Amino acid sequence: MNLHRLAELLRPSAHLTAVHFDIVKGCQLLCVGCPSASLKQTVRPLEPARFARMLANIDAREIDVFRLFNFGEPLLHPDLPGILEALARFRTTHPIGCVELSTNAQTVHWQSFERALAMRVIDRLVVSCDGDGTPESYEALRPPARWGKLMQFLERVSAWKTRHGDPALMTRTVVETAEDCRRWRSILEPLGWTPEFRAWKALSGAPENRTGRPMVPGRGVCTFLGKSQLYVDGSGAVVPCCAHPAAGDLGNLERDRWSTIRAGAARADFIRTLATARHELPVCSTCEYGPGHDPGPSAGSRSPEARPGPAHRS
Repeated sequence: MNLHRLAELLRPSAHLTAVHFDIVKGCQLLCVGCPSASLKQTVRPLEPARFARMLANIDAREIDVFRLFNFGEPLLHPDLPGILEALARFRTTHPIGCVELSTNAQTVHWQSFERALAMRVIDRLVVSCDGDGTPESYEALRPPARWGKLMQFLERVSAWKTRHGDPALMTRTVVETAEDCRRWRSILEPLGWTPEFRAWKALSGAPENRTGRPMVPGRGVCTFLGKSQLYVDGSGAVVPCCAHPAAGDLGNLERDRWSTIRAGAARADFIRTLATARHELPVCSTCEYGPGHDPGPSAGSRSPEARPGPAHRS
């Protein structure tokens, strides 16, 4: 890697296109396509006071999207209103275009969650739900999730939005055929949820690779390190990407400012290793994400809606 390119990747940016910040480390589900399922991390919520201290070290002037998740399940947090209070204070001095929370909709402390919604800090609420739109497929892909809990969440939040007008509601849904898309639409759209359909990604460390293609590792510095984005786990550790919860430890927002971490030795060493000896990095050596000019097949979220599906199976 030439020194000019390295300096470019280390240069601090006053504008972040996205922040992915885990307010809970760990998840209660073991989804077949998610590397978090293989790690089986103990669920640990981030205290609001610590979260506030970490936010103070994000020294970007502007953030397009602030996502209250990376791989953890945010609704496992026992004090979501406390988290949102800290973020609302941060937002008064750091403009944020959209605050987004994504959930698997399986564990909800309803009183606390409805207090959180009433604060109007969350601009967009996203539910992750995969499969062909049937209970059997959904539960098989996201164990030990239950279809009934998903539907209860979709319906109850839909009723909330009808009464209060916000937040925006959408799903991110991994499907395989156009028929899967049609079935999900028939469930989601009458309730006011807008689906975003995605194809399977081959993620390093996931229990299953359901893409139908062999995993071919990418080469060089992956696209994530070239973006003006920040990924933080539930301990404050800055990680390289949103393709794996523990691909590397580049620093910690509880100790250092983001600009210091971005330009720091740990991140520089990680980038050099990606460029010259990627095979030495346990996660990255089995990850198919590559550089911006050749990011790999998982970088695209091509919808399979155009592909014909089988006969309706519900």
